[in-house]
Amino acid sequence: MEETKYLPLIAPLGSLGKWFFTSRAIFLDSSAFLSTVSPGHVISKLTLVSIALALVACSTFAEQRSWLFMQSVGGIEVGTPLQSETGWLLPVRSDVSGLRTITAKPSTLNSGLSCQRIEAEIEGDAIFITIFTGVAGGGRSSVCPSVLLGHPPAGKYSVFYRSLNETPVSIGEVSIGF
Repeated sequence: MEETKYLPLIAPLGSLGKWFFTSRAIFLDSSAFLSTVSPGHVISKLTLVSIALALVACSTFAEQRSWLFMQSVGGIEVGTPLQSETGWLLPVRSDVSGLRTITAKPSTLNSGLSCQRIEAEIEGDAIFITIFTGVAGGGRSSVCPSVLLGHPPAGKYSVFYRSLNETPVSIGEVSIGF
């Protein structure tokens, strides 16, 4: 009788086999067929892939934040645009952790969130910004960075915070190119 060889979960993903629990750990049976599984229970690959995708989704997907959320973590304000090699940058002051007062007193603490990105859209003489948050870690910060505006025409712009299904809220005015 051939002895079954078990490899730890960190085995190459291209390996063939079935997943199952043995001694409270997940192992991969490298043989094409598994005749008996006495030490544990068989788990389908689909189940494990689903679990892995859910864990990855929690750490990589960003969530668009509402105006109410932004106010609950201390508010948001914009600074004077700066010209860079890649275009105009709009400084944004906000901290999604809720540890700093920017324009409102924080009412929510979020130690597990990071400011993943800020999106900006220019429509006429208006700049609309939206903040997206995600799970903290991997060197990500709760403090939001500046947002790249590109190369808009010189002029005065009204800046609004905009999130899905909400009326944009004015957060300031800036001049670009003067």
